[in-house]
Amino acid sequence: MIVCPNAYAAQFPNFTGKFDATISYELIAEFLRELRDESGSEMVPRYQFRAEIIDQAIHKHRRGYTPIPDKIVGDFNAQYVALLATIAPEILPGPSMRKTANPRESTSMIFDQAASLRGLAEAIRPRRFAHELGRGSDQRANYVAVTFPGWGVAPSAVVDVMSADVAELGAIFSAKTPTKIRPNPGLVMALPTTPVDNQRDFYAQIEAISAGVVTAARLRNWLIDNQNVLSKWRALVDAEIAR
Repeated sequence: MIVCPNAYAAQFPNFTGKFDATISYELIAEFLRELRDESGSEMVPRYQFRAEIIDQAIHKHRRGYTPIPDKIVGDFNAQYVALLATIAPEILPGPSMRKTANPRESTSMIFDQAASLRGLAEAIRPRRFAHELGRGSDQRANYVAVTFPGWGVAPSAVVDVMSADVAELGAIFSAKTPTKIRPNPGLVMALPTTPVDNQRDFYAQIEAISAGVVTAARLRNWLIDNQNVLSKWRALVDAEIAR
């Protein structure tokens, strides 16, 4: 038998057809997730980790090349967009959310930040506004967040001021370490959400998804209502960059 991704079997049928059986990576990952769901709490993260390793093997060969759209993800996105219009119509979906299909590794609901945050002055408007689904795992990113471009250079003292300003909102801040390629990384302001898996049934997770949309609306409203605070943050960051 041959063990390979579905995409490989479909691309090279003359070769894989010479084997008595083809076992797909996707089938193995699904089997591991079934074991995860049936196992005790101690084994859940172990089976989840093994399934994610298989996922990496499935998608690694096409990273940086041509993504393969998946209708399951596309259908999930369409249902999310419909729910968004009902719960938070002031938040508009970005182009990737409106595609008929997306790659399976796509786990972000990236909103149209310019339209959704139209009330913010450009100088204080985040460049990214998204709901990170985390592929249903507690071990991954699960939050609604905005990213302020170039603000990641802010020292801990400035971030402490920001954290105090959003204490009631409950937002947290993070930034990647500056590098030569990206000397001024963005500053992420996030509100935690419940994990959601865009490769599982949408309505089985409707409560968690709805709560995530409500959280996105709460973050948006805070930004719109606190432009004076954002302007203060911008001044603090600009002063740090000017040093």
